[in-house]
Amino acid sequence: MRPVLALLLAGCQPPVVRFDCAHGEPLCESRELAEGVDITAVYLYQAVEIPLMEGGALVEQDPDDDLTDPPVVAGRDAMVRVFLDPGELDAPRELEGKLTLFEGGSFSTGVEASVSLAGESDPTDLGTTLNFEVPGDAITPDTSWMVSVYDPALAPGEADRSLTAGAEWPDDGSSAALGAVDNGGLLRIFIIPIEYDGDGSGRLPDTSDEQIATFEQYFYKEYPVVRVEFEVGEPYAWNGTVDNYGSGWDTLLGTVSNLRDDYGVDDDVYIYGLFDPAESSAAYGGGVAGLSNMAMSASDAGSRASIGVGFPDWAPETMIHEVGHAHGRSHSPGCGAAGEDPSYPNDEGLIDWRGYDLFSGALKETDSYYDFMSYCSPYWVSGFTYEALATRIQQVDELYGQHARTPPPRTWVAVLLRSDGGAEWIGERTVRREPGPRTVPVTLLDEDGRELGEAKGWYAPFDHVPAGILSLPDPGPAVAGLRVAGRTAWRR
Repeated sequence: MRPVLALLLAGCQPPVVRFDCAHGEPLCESRELAEGVDITAVYLYQAVEIPLMEGGALVEQDPDDDLTDPPVVAGRDAMVRVFLDPGELDAPRELEGKLTLFEGGSFSTGVEASVSLAGESDPTDLGTTLNFEVPGDAITPDTSWMVSVYDPALAPGEADRSLTAGAEWPDDGSSAALGAVDNGGLLRIFIIPIEYDGDGSGRLPDTSDEQIATFEQYFYKEYPVVRVEFEVGEPYAWNGTVDNYGSGWDTLLGTVSNLRDDYGVDDDVYIYGLFDPAESSAAYGGGVAGLSNMAMSASDAGSRASIGVGFPDWAPETMIHEVGHAHGRSHSPGCGAAGEDPSYPNDEGLIDWRGYDLFSGALKETDSYYDFMSYCSPYWVSGFTYEALATRIQQVDELYGQHARTPPPRTWVAVLLRSDGGAEWIGERTVRREPGPRTVPVTLLDEDGRELGEAKGWYAPFDHVPAGILSLPDPGPAVAGLRVAGRTAWRR
């Protein structure tokens, strides 16, 4: 669940200069390496800062080391930033740089940049570093890289080779592995527009092309994905009421969560029920803006469902937060968020790695921005959340993606355990894999309420509210009701 935040989008992506030039070719030799300049660090940014080299040493990227460092995502656009120490300067120095990428040892892509340097590079100032914009198609699990710094004021042959050793890295003429991870790279979201008739209005949310494009941009900026695909389904009529104090939210989420089969939505897709419970955000007046399942396991396809208000000024930031819950993310600390993740790196919810916006070209400093899974603003994505999302995206791809081998479908039943202590049988659903580790005992009842035996059910909680969905294999027509934790639901 997320309160209302605001985020302004600005700027555009800078142009990319690409050329066919590898180390040792005539075009490369037409420039002289810079004298007296040391490359001190190289960082890559796809949404968060990822160190590639620091202090002359390669920072190894280990794709099998879970939840330690944010990964470089194969296929995703990036900015590579090179930090320089030019030594003592009497005046600003103009320098040029080249980032060369190799694929399997052969030249792949070259990108150029320039900087006017008055002193050592400042991590908080992009104007003091060489910044290379790298297209996503140049980043693969087999990509390696090297960087060179040139002095355009020197004519060919003028450089003192004894003073240029620090202007290339690696300094032995080799290339360093980038360590990119292929996590599938795809996030698919299916929007169900809720025709809200709780007040007799029959209002539909904004699902125009412009609004969908805004959703895509928000997700691409902060999620570790290569592309985001949205599909908008037919409206679903809802005559219940949902208010800003939280009433009615669990009932609507339970209903939306069980519409996957009705809409023919694939198991790897995230369902999002979008609705306008008032004419505008001002008329709504603040309060609860969204609710989601907490998908504790990648195999729990039924929990890949969330709901949120569709007011254009609230919807994008609400959606990235709620779909984060559907990826299994708890709240990050800060500003009154309940159910905080105890593993989060700090108690304030501040981002733990410097961020970078691929659209606006702006840095996001760790002392100024909060993780988008907190309730604070301004927000960005933390390295902690970014890596966890990348891991879940890869797990879902391996289980349900294009090349995954999925088991045959089975029919299960689902029961909504409401926050008011009641229970409601919400129907059947198709399940191909067991939803995850949270199991509870369920008592099976006949139509007269007599106990027929016990079964094992899987419980998936909602975020923030004491509600969730219980599901289990269909126990057969003789079973008319289920009792769990003192609550009883009867087959509809």
